[in-house]
Amino acid sequence: MVKNIHLFFPGKIKVFLEEAKMKQIYHELHIITLETAFVVRTFFFVIFGITIVLSSLLSITVMLTSLAIIASIYLIRFAILRIFMGADIQPQLYIAPRGLITVLLFYAIPNQAKVPDFESGILLFVIIATSLIMTWAMIKDKRKMGTLLDEIDEEYAERNRAEDLLRNASHGIANNIEEQGTPKKMDVDNELEDDAP
Repeated sequence: MVKNIHLFFPGKIKVFLEEAKMKQIYHELHIITLETAFVVRTFFFVIFGITIVLSSLLSITVMLTSLAIIASIYLIRFAILRIFMGADIQPQLYIAPRGLITVLLFYAIPNQAKVPDFESGILLFVIIATSLIMTWAMIKDKRKMGTLLDEIDEEYAERNRAEDLLRNASHGIANNIEEQGTPKKMDVDNELEDDAP
């Protein structure tokens, strides 16, 4: 409602609204939402952290299972992106972090549906690995984008320099023509006066 106040207060009622105050209220509501989401995420990750045995991360079975899950995530993502987006799938391919929803779904599994030997360390391994892969891809893409933007900036700078040179040259030519043209005109006028009887 706060974002769409013009829908709730149409016509003449709009006079009673102060636009600046409504923007401030929306901004503060946005901050409250962000902070609340942070607290909820933190709570669930703390609970998840308490239930994990860190030594399970060193287990070969946990590592192999986690790597198989990660590989399947990226293979499926690659196939879908390739079909719908074509060849340009970088860095979207690597932006597939697992996080809070994975933890919540893990805790939502009923006891009768749980696999008896499933290690919760697999979830932690997948969450950490996909986050690190996403971070690496974003840094790599940022560097690539930075170089592309630098190239574009250089092209604009060269274009601006060329335009400045042309502008200066055209002004210089115009000034030279004016400087050279006026005396010639005066010389022609003087010659005409000399020829006159």
